[in-house]
Amino acid sequence: LRAICLFAPPLLTGQGEFLALAQLVAALLFIALEVCRACRAPLCHIQDRFLSKYLDKREDISRDLVLTHLYLLLGCSLPVWLESFQTFQSSRPSGSLRKVAGLLLIGVGDSCAALFGIR
Repeated sequence: LRAICLFAPPLLTGQGEFLALAQLVAALLFIALEVCRACRAPLCHIQDRFLSKYLDKREDISRDLVLTHLYLLLGCSLPVWLESFQTFQSSRPSGSLRKVAGLLLIGVGDSCAALFGIR
């Protein structure tokens, strides 16, 4: 629900290019922070403590890369990036349904996983 509230308004008001840029900056920031954490940079224990609240018992934060947040962002961002690139290449208007496809799939899929999960 939070992703829909954050990403849908810019897409529906024609600010998809700015949203694509913001998502790219966020993805690069996620990658840089995860590389710093994996290399055990100074102050990475603060990030470990924060991320440990969101991991389940199967993930070991001391030796595993935590990429779930990046996967969710990429799932929402890839359709926006691809549609923005295609619009930039041609003169035809972009389809807003194609831009929100990843957002809808991630939003519905993640919500269903949270509601039903593995029992």
